[in-house]
Amino acid sequence: MATSDEPSDDAIGRFCEEESVHCFRGPLNDTAERCRQAAERQSADVFVRISGDSPLIAPELIDQAIGLYEAAELDLATNVIVRSFPRGMSVEVVRVAALRRAQAMMVDGEAEHVTPPFYRRPEDFRIASFASGHAWGAVQLSIDTPDDFAMIERIITASGDRLSECTVADLVKLRQSL
Repeated sequence: MATSDEPSDDAIGRFCEEESVHCFRGPLNDTAERCRQAAERQSADVFVRISGDSPLIAPELIDQAIGLYEAAELDLATNVIVRSFPRGMSVEVVRVAALRRAQAMMVDGEAEHVTPPFYRRPEDFRIASFASGHAWGAVQLSIDTPDDFAMIERIITASGDRLSECTVADLVKLRQSL
């Protein structure tokens, strides 16, 4: 887990401490640096990036991204080059050495979003992407507004005990039925 060192994120830090979750805290607006430092603190060569506004991220997508990354010598494995998964189901597996190179290429606010140089300059990186095979790109499963938060609460309530078993398709169906 990585979050900012701002007081507004102290609650996240306390939660992680109470739950024995390792939490690295770093710069608020330089998420790329925060991710790099967090990975290096753990002597990791690679990290999985999932944004905090994606509370329903499907484990199957994380596994698929890691499998894609491991199958080739990649700098980035992702499911966002073509937006075929719902918003809130984005996952990136990033090689730390490649992130260091990308940081040197960052311009105007890109550090806050971590991976823009990979997508802006794909010829400089080894990238692979996977798609859902569905037209789910407009389905909202991330939390960006109070209405999104309320919808996610309804999805969690409706899924009951089986939230951890829900696939992306299950979550899309739930979202569309509410």
